[in-house]
Amino acid sequence: MSFLIGGFDNGEPYGRVYEAAVPTNPSPIEKPPFAPGPGARQAHGNARCIRVPVRSEWRPSISCHVHFVRNRQMGVSTARKRRRGLSMGRAKGLKQTGHLDSLDGIRALAIGAVFLLHADEKHFPGGFLGVDVFFVLSSYLITSILLRERQGRGRVDYAAFYWRRFFRLAPALVLWLAVFAMPTAILAHQASKIPISTTGALLYFNDFLEAFSKIGTAYDQTWSLSVEEQFYIIWPFLFALAVGRLTSIGLRRAMIGFVGISLVIWLTVGNYSLPTGHLVPLALGCWAACWSIQARGTSRLTPVLRDQRLALVCLVLFVPALLVAEPGDALDLLIYVAATALLLHCTLDAGSFVSRVLATPVPRWIGVRSYGIYLYGLTLLQLVPLVTHLTLHETLPLDVVVIAVVVALSYRFAEAPFRSWGRAWLARRGEVESSDAELGLLGMAEERDDRD
Repeated sequence: MSFLIGGFDNGEPYGRVYEAAVPTNPSPIEKPPFAPGPGARQAHGNARCIRVPVRSEWRPSISCHVHFVRNRQMGVSTARKRRRGLSMGRAKGLKQTGHLDSLDGIRALAIGAVFLLHADEKHFPGGFLGVDVFFVLSSYLITSILLRERQGRGRVDYAAFYWRRFFRLAPALVLWLAVFAMPTAILAHQASKIPISTTGALLYFNDFLEAFSKIGTAYDQTWSLSVEEQFYIIWPFLFALAVGRLTSIGLRRAMIGFVGISLVIWLTVGNYSLPTGHLVPLALGCWAACWSIQARGTSRLTPVLRDQRLALVCLVLFVPALLVAEPGDALDLLIYVAATALLLHCTLDAGSFVSRVLATPVPRWIGVRSYGIYLYGLTLLQLVPLVTHLTLHETLPLDVVVIAVVVALSYRFAEAPFRSWGRAWLARRGEVESSDAELGLLGMAEERDDRD
């Protein structure tokens, strides 16, 4: 029995390089000629492959990477080289999925700000800015996915994109509505608002209800989910029109124009509960995605954004913003820009000190589960005091423990399994799967999250 390993073309490897067991006294290598088909010969030139006989007496405990040279001789790397090669392979895999652990850390900062606002609005009035940091991330990632898929495949698979989003968001949303939101509304004597608030949460129009009437307090956080979902519905098609009609430079200029128009709308008719109140962070994220993919290699901004001192300043700005910011302040705009700069810094230099701090286990754990924390956590901050008949400050330690347990259980037994089933279903339908990065801002997670 034998199997095809791989080959070289003008010094460059192609195909897959597998690990092969190494015998104590290996037999000579079979070296039959290999003649690739016309397509393969055109792609790989005069590449050659070899076959290695697989024998049961080979020791499976001794393994290595098999390297190929033009004279078709096999070389065996040492265990040290093997470990280094595997590490490089894992790093490359992370890069290919588009995942950056440091982005989970930024999500953790954002959800932490929102949590502090709801836990103690008096001392942390600027926590609302965490939602806008989420919006910067969301628009950046969705635009990156759309642009890369359009460049790579020539089109965007909208059906697969929206199905993946459904599989990511639906489990936690349904559980939250049934188990936490409705009971909280009943205990808060707001049962009459349950039908319209629940419908608005499921169909994503609670931002309009919040702006022009009032939804139940147990459903307060769903206005931002509605803003994000409306963006996800409209933006992919508008962006497709722009990409199909503009050059790369024209597209980046259009994104700058989008930022300018958003700023005017925000300053004039912006309503905090509606998309018009958050167009600036959304537009900045869209611009950042186009710049990162198309111009990062030649732009004069690149060395500036790589500077760790700038990243540290951006992080420090969040502290005074949490303590003093108010909706509509100039400080809001500064935070939008700082969040964009910090995001781009992490994408440009994943090994910097700031990126590594944001990618530590605790921020990553929180960031991966930020969607659940946002849904369950903000409602449990109301439910636990209602059940215990204590004040929020008295129950806050208990709230934190309950929220952590509920979020972990939901992610482990509801969200991750349903998402995995959805991926398998899409694979059976032949849909092409891309990184889970586009699955949402508050509901954003990467494919690796299932193991966290």
